[in-house]
Amino acid sequence: MAITGVDLDALAKGKLFALLLDKKSLFGIYDNPSQAAKSLDGKSDSRYISRYINLERPVVVGQDKTPVYFVMNPDWKSDIIGRIAARPSERKKSSRSSPA
Repeated sequence: MAITGVDLDALAKGKLFALLLDKKSLFGIYDNPSQAAKSLDGKSDSRYISRYINLERPVVVGQDKTPVYFVMNPDWKSDIIGRIAARPSERKKSSRSSPA
């Protein structure tokens, strides 16, 4: 279910906002889900954040286990270039590749 009580269109484009349960208090602002996961939990996998953006489902983050809502301006879904640029740059080498 889509989040209620938050004007998503009023949010700055290209930023990920973490709101406390009152949906008014700002917990943090991030460039993307990957940065939020790394900053809040030291994780490289951000799917636990990405899957709940703009949904009425809080995500527990940080050592204090703080529940927050992650929200972004709805234009983030159509910003393919920005989403690709936000991906982590590290790429795993194939185990089958051999040095030249």
